[in-house]
Amino acid sequence: MIILFWAATIIFTIVYAGILFYLLYALYAMISGAPFVPTSHEKVKKMIDMVDLKEHERFIDLGSGDGRLVLAATQHCKHATGVEISPLLYWTSRTQQLRKHIKNATFIRDTLWNIDLASYDVVSIYFIPHWMKKLEKKIKQEMKPGSRIISHAFTFPGWRYQKKDDTIYMYYV
Repeated sequence: MIILFWAATIIFTIVYAGILFYLLYALYAMISGAPFVPTSHEKVKKMIDMVDLKEHERFIDLGSGDGRLVLAATQHCKHATGVEISPLLYWTSRTQQLRKHIKNATFIRDTLWNIDLASYDVVSIYFIPHWMKKLEKKIKQEMKPGSRIISHAFTFPGWRYQKKDDTIYMYYV
């Protein structure tokens, strides 16, 4: 009976700690950007097609998650970069890159606010609404005219998109 009590206590503690960890991560993600929600492979393809990546261009995904969009972009452009703040997602991306032997990709573990966007032709984002205005300002200050932004699910307030497909929006700087 005592063994059963201790086993139940340990299981409850593990489950409770897991829930608490997830809630803290979700809170942190909401404050720092957006929680990780994987983009479907279908949407990744739509996003790549919509921005019409060229061989000579540089692509960056701000909040790159597991790296699937960055790795897909490498097939169409000179170089693709992923910026991810989560250590777990950063290492997941790097592992996928190494496993697939992709050389024209870079993953950076940092906040997007520390990244200079001036050398990129295309920026991809999946961001939450309350940070979009600040990000819009950063993009307009750092990126050259004609650069493209592809946004999944969220729009820039007061900025007119050029193309739309379901929940994917494309903008020109």
